[in-house]
Amino acid sequence: MDITNLTTYSLFALSVVLCVYILWFYKQTFAYWRKRGLIYLEPTIPFGNAYDVCLKKHTFGELFAQFYLKLKERGVKHGGAYIFWKPVYIPVDSEIIRNILIRDSEYFPNHGMYINEKNDPLSGHIFNMENVEWRNFRSKMPSVFTSAKMRKMFLIMEGMTKRFNSNLNAYAKSGHAVDIKKETTKFTTDIIAACAFGIESNTMKNENEEMLKQARGFFDYQWNYIRNTLVMTLPRPFLKKINFRIMPKGLERYFRDLCEKIINHRKESHLDRGDLADTLMRLMQKRETDFTGKDTMEPLNFEQFMAQACVFFSAGFETSSSTQTFAMYELAKDLDCQVKLRKEIDKVLEKYDNKVTYEAVMEMKYLDCVVDGKHSITLIFREAEVHFG
Repeated sequence: MDITNLTTYSLFALSVVLCVYILWFYKQTFAYWRKRGLIYLEPTIPFGNAYDVCLKKHTFGELFAQFYLKLKERGVKHGGAYIFWKPVYIPVDSEIIRNILIRDSEYFPNHGMYINEKNDPLSGHIFNMENVEWRNFRSKMPSVFTSAKMRKMFLIMEGMTKRFNSNLNAYAKSGHAVDIKKETTKFTTDIIAACAFGIESNTMKNENEEMLKQARGFFDYQWNYIRNTLVMTLPRPFLKKINFRIMPKGLERYFRDLCEKIINHRKESHLDRGDLADTLMRLMQKRETDFTGKDTMEPLNFEQFMAQACVFFSAGFETSSSTQTFAMYELAKDLDCQVKLRKEIDKVLEKYDNKVTYEAVMEMKYLDCVVDGKHSITLIFREAEVHFG
C-alpha cells in the first residue's frame, strides 16, 4: 500500500471515529432531561432546539418564548430544552417562576451571561454580575429609586418635555415625516443623562451624536447574534482564555473617559445630587453592609462603576424610547384609544391647574395601561431597577 492510500484510509478512519464520537456525545447530552424524568422538547443534532436561531428566523428571546408556549400547550408546569448541546430549564407554572424570583432567589442568583471583568470590564454590569457580588450590589440599588428622588427627577423630566414638544411642533409645521423612534431616543437620552449622571447631553439639540452612537453600541454588541451564540455554546473558561470580548474597546474607551469626567467633576465641585452617580461613588469610597446586613461588602472599583454607568445609561434610554414609540404607533392606529387617553389627561390635569406633576401622572390609570404600567416614561428609573434586578 503506497503512502497516498495509507493517508486516505487514515483520514477516512479518523472521520468515522469523529462522527461516532459526535453522535455518542449528542446522545449522552440529549439524555440529560430524560434521565431526570422531565418532559422536554425533542432536540435535533447539532442545533438542539435552536435551529430557528441558527437560521436567524428568531432571536434568543423569541426562542425562549417559543419554548415556554410549546410547553404550556402540553399542560406541564415546567420542562427542558437544548441550546445546541446545553440543557436549559424552562419554568412554566407561575408559582414556580415566583419561587425562583422571590422565595428561592438565593439559589438562582446568576443570569448565565458572559462576564470577564479583567479583560472586558464593561461586561461586569449588574445584569451579568453573579453570586454574592450581584446580591450586594442589587441590595444597594433601591435607594436610587425612592419616591422622593423620583419626584426630584420628575422635575428634570418635565423640563425636557419642552424641547421635545418644540422638536415635534417643528415637524408638524413643516409637514415632513418624523422618525419618532429617533426623536424619543434623543428625548430619553437627555433624561437619563441628566437624572442619573447630571450631564447635559443636548442630543435633542443635535449636539451630541457621539453619545447616541456609543450608547447604542451596548445593544449592538451585548446582544449581537454571533457573540450570543458563542456565549451560549462555548465554555466560559475557554472564552476567557482566548480573551473573548462582549463589548468593543471603543465603547469601553468612551465610557471610561465619560466616567472619569463625572467623578472628577463631582469631587471638585462637592456636588451631592443623590442620583445614581452619587450612589456608585459612595459604594466606591467606603465599605457598606452587605445584603445580609451582618457583614461588609468590598468597595466598587472604577471598572465596576464604569460598567454600571454604561448599562444603566444604555438600557435606561433604549427601553423607554422603544416603549414610547410602540405606544404612539398603537395610538396612531386606534383613534378611540387616543380620544379616551386625551380625555383622561385633560380631566386629571384640570385638578392640578393644568400642570403636569408627578402626582397627576400617577393618577392617569389609562395612561398607565397604554404604556403597560412600569414602562411609563415617568417611571423610567424604576423600570431600570426592575429590569436589572
